[in-house]
Amino acid sequence: MSIHKTLPLAIGLLLLGSQVGQAADFGFVASNPTEPLPGTVFNFGSLPSSNTANESFTTGGSPYSTPIGSLALNGAQIVNGAQGGEFAVPYGTGPSANYLSVYQVGSAVFTLTQAAGTFGIDWGSIDPSNQILFTDTKGNQFTLTGSEIDASANGDQGINGTDKVMVTSEYGITSAVLTSGQNSFEVGAVSVSPVPIPGALLLFGSAVAGLAVFGLKKKHDASVAA
Repeated sequence: MSIHKTLPLAIGLLLLGSQVGQAADFGFVASNPTEPLPGTVFNFGSLPSSNTANESFTTGGSPYSTPIGSLALNGAQIVNGAQGGEFAVPYGTGPSANYLSVYQVGSAVFTLTQAAGTFGIDWGSIDPSNQILFTDTKGNQFTLTGSEIDASANGDQGINGTDKVMVTSEYGITSAVLTSGQNSFEVGAVSVSPVPIPGALLLFGSAVAGLAVFGLKKKHDASVAA
């Protein structure tokens, strides 16, 4: 039996099998706010803060470059401290630490450098109208709201109103758009983790590599014997 002739068929069957009965592309889990975010974490500390009150800050402008990709702010700003009725420090974020605040008229758009299998967020003082729109590599979209994270969400600024939320994607998240229907959507940090390689594909690759080495050894032994 020829490995070269059967290999394409085997790969095709493996890929077909991985697509049968797949779960939904996106999923999410919320955990205790004291839990650390996994993966590559970005906490806004390297970005300049504006702390402009009364929603009079400048919108638009060039996107920021971050370790996980670009961040475009429109009606949103990097802040620290608190402004009554406008933004409040997420629970667990230091009183002088930077964080992201998205107003009811604005948005914050993360465009990831590399597709992520997970996107984590330190979601502070959760409001029902806080919303994130995720897009994956195939153009599929998934919207997650504050009320889905906490059915009783009311902007509580303490431990009961903050969650670490992890969104997963089978195909890989390429962007996340944060918006809010009220002031404001506060984020202490975000994180990303790469799309995992399916275990079956890794095992398959190892088996093929082993067969290839075995085949080369047989060919070498035969040539020496001749």
